[in-house]
Amino acid sequence: MAIEQGTETVTVTLEERTWRVEIFCEKGEDPTIRAHRQTVRSDAGGNLLSIVNCATVERNSSTIQGDTFTAAGVTVTGAQLADLIAAAADQWRSEDLAAVEATSAGAT
Repeated sequence: MAIEQGTETVTVTLEERTWRVEIFCEKGEDPTIRAHRQTVRSDAGGNLLSIVNCATVERNSSTIQGDTFTAAGVTVTGAQLADLIAAAADQWRSEDLAAVEATSAGAT
């Protein structure tokens, strides 16, 4: 049994955000970008109340080449964005290979 104590009104912040991005770029195929979205609810203190995965957004590289995107005051085309992602991945891999080489050289 419970005792009814009335109701309370609270402020809830509702945010839709990207929580995962996948890039599929098999050799000889049109690269695909897939972004998974979720709805996040939090209270006035920033405490998480719920997360619900909701929508998936997908685009092929060929369809966004001329589109423009702006973040942090910088505007790039879809083609430039793809080039930046590829350059970052290449740089990270080069760094990883150099770290392995340095570790191997120090072990001998």
